[in-house]
Amino acid sequence: MAYDRYKAFRTDGKVFIPPFVKIVPKSTDFFEEYHRGVTRLDLVSYDYYGDPGYDWLILMANPELGNLEFEIPDGALVRIPYPLAMTLENYNEQIEKFYTLYGIDS
Repeated sequence: MAYDRYKAFRTDGKVFIPPFVKIVPKSTDFFEEYHRGVTRLDLVSYDYYGDPGYDWLILMANPELGNLEFEIPDGALVRIPYPLAMTLENYNEQIEKFYTLYGIDS
């Protein structure tokens, strides 16, 4: 079953915008050169995680490259956070920390 990153953001019929959280770099992360018009983050996600649905996680790990895939400069080095389970655990911890400090409707 696919990971539902919006689960924590649905409460009482309302949907909240997920906050930006930092994906902490690890020595086990991979790096891949981005080629505009060739590279697609859903395919990169599939190659590393076996699931195309983690392109958002790769984008979050690379905030300096922009918020959307088409903003990534040609030839940029993209960090792929790895392993996936550890990265998702860190992501969920960061979300919990955010909501403990600011609440869900911040």
